[in-house]
Amino acid sequence: MTTRTLRFIVATICLMLGVVWFVNSDGRRASDKAFGRYDRTVLPEASGLARSRKNVGVFWTHNDSGSAPILYATTARGRLLAEIELLGASSVDWEAVAADDRGSLYIADFGNNGNHRRNLSIHVISEPKIQSTADEVIRMAIPVHRSIQFRYPDQTAFPPKMRNYDAEALFWGPSPKLGRPTLFLLTKHRSDRRTKLYRFDSVDGQRDSQALTLVAETDLKGDLKGRGLVTGAAIHDDGRRIAVLTYYAIYIFQRSIKGDDYLAELLSTIELNLDEMKQVEAISWVGHSLFVSNEQAEIFLIDNPMKQVRFP
Repeated sequence: MTTRTLRFIVATICLMLGVVWFVNSDGRRASDKAFGRYDRTVLPEASGLARSRKNVGVFWTHNDSGSAPILYATTARGRLLAEIELLGASSVDWEAVAADDRGSLYIADFGNNGNHRRNLSIHVISEPKIQSTADEVIRMAIPVHRSIQFRYPDQTAFPPKMRNYDAEALFWGPSPKLGRPTLFLLTKHRSDRRTKLYRFDSVDGQRDSQALTLVAETDLKGDLKGRGLVTGAAIHDDGRRIAVLTYYAIYIFQRSIKGDDYLAELLSTIELNLDEMKQVEAISWVGHSLFVSNEQAEIFLIDNPMKQVRFP
């Protein structure tokens, strides 16, 4: 064996070991399909997902209905970093979490399966500092800064005949109409295959429940069961594209240039392999990739989603 050949073999081995270390650097092994996993003893039913704007490499998530008011910080692969108890927050049915660019987190207590709730709210806290390289799990309690009470302006019966006033999708994005960023939500329909986009005109947490502003709606034709079961949404860093997650597909829309209609243009659709993805619950952009988590505590990474038509 020549010296050059030996050097090539050594270099190749080092490169392979480096790749393995990077992929599994937080000590977790993923399956062939899943990118990462949560600890199901802590997160038995992970629901929301948001990339931190303040802490590099940190993601926020929480459990679904029936759990304590605790927010969890994890790595991209699901390793637990922190447990944050929200003091003064209700926890009827948490379904989503969003981060703004001002250091705040918004936790949505707006799950409304029966369409009968009159106490829909968004809890706001200041995002704490979390180190993604920390070895020990941080546990702390943070008071809720304010809660935003809201209602759907077009819901007049509780429950209505059409069960279309549930929501599991929340994001923070620019509002050209308001001239500033704000919160938006997308509804989860059980009576038809549509979804509605609503805007929060105020996030100040006024005493009275505010009526949301209906911005747009669209028909999600890709759902296999013909219903608009939206379980998550995330905005791209460009401030115009959003990824809308349903049980059966991901839709990537683009907002109109001068308006607030984030459903104005459908750019692409990714059909989800239900045998692999199971019941998907949350989604987040990370650069030009998408992270998706399911109810079974698995995390999936979708690279180049604009070029995908089916995953995995």
